[in-house]
Amino acid sequence: MILKRPRGSSLPEEETQGNGGKAYMFSLFTGPSRILGVADRRRNCQGFDGSAKTLERGTPGFMPSVAEGREVHDVDSKTELQRALIWYGLEFEDLPGEFRKVLERRQRFTLVEGENPVDFFRGRIDAENLIQRALRHDQTTLAIQQMRIYAIHNGVTLHDGRPLELEAIPPYPGLEGPFIYQIPEELADEDGVTQSTTQGGTKPRGRLILWSSEHNMPARHKVLRPRWKLSYRAGPQMLGYKSISDSARHTRRGVHLWAGRT
Repeated sequence: MILKRPRGSSLPEEETQGNGGKAYMFSLFTGPSRILGVADRRRNCQGFDGSAKTLERGTPGFMPSVAEGREVHDVDSKTELQRALIWYGLEFEDLPGEFRKVLERRQRFTLVEGENPVDFFRGRIDAENLIQRALRHDQTTLAIQQMRIYAIHNGVTLHDGRPLELEAIPPYPGLEGPFIYQIPEELADEDGVTQSTTQGGTKPRGRLILWSSEHNMPARHKVLRPRWKLSYRAGPQMLGYKSISDSARHTRRGVHLWAGRT
């Protein structure tokens, strides 16, 4: 179970679940998957149910029914969350204190859950490995910066009860950085045609930000190699990434970069 709360950052945040998350709910669970939300004392619950890869499952609906899942009025957020937590063997008081305070102040929450994940190895979850892989995924970077994310597994709050975070990467001695370079307003493409990087001056100039690493990043497969990459962003949006090995094949004692428009 993953719990998250905003950091109070001035960065704009993505406010919807997005199609990627819904596709995951549809295709990577064989049991029901749903989004339960409570706000302004109203409850809504929609999700996917039915046999895998069928039209029935691919058609989202209110759960468990329209009457019980669509615009149900006069509900209490704490009571609704407590009812949902029962299936995880949790009480409201088991949640991190910071999370409880936020819920009591805002009186709203969103819970996303799925039953029976596909390729479930021997019915067991390596929680630590799963979380570390998720944290190092390129699409997770911005969420970690914007929110405090907690993980609970079998009733235990992981990471000693602290918000999840990536390990700091010690810089290469003498190259502490970060090194920040403004991207030119115009660049030539592969055909030699000049292209504007600011959409004709309507967008701010981008920046290239480089960090160094004390250790050989590709050699540290689990910890550093997933972060040995060039990431592309446009404001708060992650556009994609490319491995450093694709750009600088002889680089070893590493560099990790960020490029984008602020």
